[in-house]
Amino acid sequence: MGDKPQKPRYLTKSLYKIGRACPTRLYYTKKPTEYADKSLDDPFLKALAEGGFQVGALAQCYYPEGIGIETLDHDEAVRQTEEYLQRDQVVLFEPALRFENLFVRADILVKDGNHVRLIEVKAKSFDPDSLLEEIWGKAKGQVKPPALRKNILSSYREYIFDIAFQTYVLQKAHPEFSVTPFLMGPDKSRKTTVDGLNQKFFLVKDGKYTSVKTEGDVSPLALGEKILIEADMSEPVNLILSGQEQGEEVSGLSFEEEIELFSQSYFQDEKINIPIGAQCKHCQFRCSAEGLKNGFQECMKAQGVKPHDLDGPFVFDVWNYKRTQSCMDQGKILMCHLTEDDFGNNQSEDPFALSYAERQKKQVQMQNECCEVPYCQTEGLKNCIEDFEYPLHFIDFETSRVAIPFSAGKRPYEQIAFQFSHHVLEKDGTIRHMGQYINLDQGYFPNFDFVRALKKELHHDEGTIFRYSHHENTVLCDIHSQLAKSTEPDKDELMAFIETITTKKDPENKGEFLWQGKRNMVDLCELVIKYYMHPSIVNGSNSIKYVLPAILNESKFLQNKYSKNIYGKQKPISSLNMDEKTWIQFEGKEVLDPYKQLDPVFTDYDRTTLDLLMPEDEIQNGGAAMTAYARCQFTKMSIEERQKIKEALLKYCELDTLAMVMIYEYWLALLRGEERRVA
Repeated sequence: MGDKPQKPRYLTKSLYKIGRACPTRLYYTKKPTEYADKSLDDPFLKALAEGGFQVGALAQCYYPEGIGIETLDHDEAVRQTEEYLQRDQVVLFEPALRFENLFVRADILVKDGNHVRLIEVKAKSFDPDSLLEEIWGKAKGQVKPPALRKNILSSYREYIFDIAFQTYVLQKAHPEFSVTPFLMGPDKSRKTTVDGLNQKFFLVKDGKYTSVKTEGDVSPLALGEKILIEADMSEPVNLILSGQEQGEEVSGLSFEEEIELFSQSYFQDEKINIPIGAQCKHCQFRCSAEGLKNGFQECMKAQGVKPHDLDGPFVFDVWNYKRTQSCMDQGKILMCHLTEDDFGNNQSEDPFALSYAERQKKQVQMQNECCEVPYCQTEGLKNCIEDFEYPLHFIDFETSRVAIPFSAGKRPYEQIAFQFSHHVLEKDGTIRHMGQYINLDQGYFPNFDFVRALKKELHHDEGTIFRYSHHENTVLCDIHSQLAKSTEPDKDELMAFIETITTKKDPENKGEFLWQGKRNMVDLCELVIKYYMHPSIVNGSNSIKYVLPAILNESKFLQNKYSKNIYGKQKPISSLNMDEKTWIQFEGKEVLDPYKQLDPVFTDYDRTTLDLLMPEDEIQNGGAAMTAYARCQFTKMSIEERQKIKEALLKYCELDTLAMVMIYEYWLALLRGEERRVA
């Protein structure tokens, strides 16, 4: 694989993962002075967001005899690893394994004679009872038998190929070892038997380095029963190593061919050109910055896309489109290349609502015709609105799932609901920020207090309750399950309340429901999907972070109303957190995004960086809220720092529910004929 240069360009685990997603990206990556890159490259934020740092630290505590290879120098790390591997028995953390220009740092390596257990620790939770099904899938209602196990499913594919790559390097570096690969992660079926387990591991940021510090007794006895389990991955890994795994790869190559191509090309800094495809949708190099190249556009040019088409819109920008790859295989790259035959013809049960296929076609039509007028099915919207009962309630939750439970009896990744905001819209148009809840206390399980506070907010009337997306319904159903297993004195009352405002499907009987609340929350996002679309949202997203700015720039009613000094603690529209706020401010001809008008949650990270932590379609400040909660739980900070984070989160969540009110107000103005015409 080539001679070793003075400054080696090793193919590592992370680079192999990048290459598998798109081999061309290997050429653009790790060139911050040459190519713009919108991916998040901050270990501290990633650790907070993913929770993996706690899982990794806990895994090491299960091996108290383990020896850490702490140096970051490649050669020294390899030297130390090789020295320890001379021992007959040894447990190593982060051992360095090198073969030619392949280099990996394994999570845990357990050597016993010539047998080695290679353990990859992941924050991903799994249930041992369903693991085989999740890896291989079903055949005739049962887990596929070994003879049919030829294709690893997407839910575990990335993880198992990662383990296979490490196994390959270890076997090449030490052919004398027999290797058994394992995946270690939280067991969803297990409960912790000790309190405060997740408060034993704290994240420390020291300059550009991030580390984990343990606190208190972390001996195996003090940790209680294990909540991390090791699953033998020999079967799927051996299938990959033998070249018999039959899943399709972006590169079109076998496992060993991929490694050879990736390592050689990265070593020599040569670009691997592959056809553009569905993978381009999530390209981290689809961005521009002053003085830097745009890798995405380089690929498009190489595939014959004309300069005036480099900004799209592309086929993969069609909302929720499942035929992207097949269309691109036919040479259909831009939205304007799509025809009627490229869409389904499913119809909505509501004659006024857009089906998914109709919405996709409408999006493409609006972009192709350079339409500036939004689409709104006013008849369908009017029919819905006539059924709503005042006062209207708009709620938004902020939540987290921590890898290691707060208290005994809880499972990994239990739902944690730590904040909500609540706005009310009266029939006469009066708007109030009615209530809120937040709890950032370290090690405290807030869910039951959360739902008590929510019940107190909503039990005064039978007004319609709005959420934005299915998230709030999911959270409340999770808390319902937690209450059922609890000893809370008012659990029956709280569970009954949850059942009145949520819907729960019966997992045992398809199409059946365990309950359907008589006051079930209305999903405002679903109303957007069915009845409204704005052409400025090129990617067709229905996320509130796209919809709100589009509507504010569209609505003369909202611009006129919220350009006045009417919002604040002592203002006509009451606020619980802001003394006064004028929401309509202009940057040139565009309304300034209200979220950009708020102070950042952290002084050391801006809002744009925190947004990278969340998928595009999550609510606006989800990345900030989730990270703030993790930071309050798992880092040391002063009372003043904690208070500033709390104040910032209260304002962000308040804006989330105000944004919902604004969208609803705009629709009312549309139906009154106070806005410009719509398509």
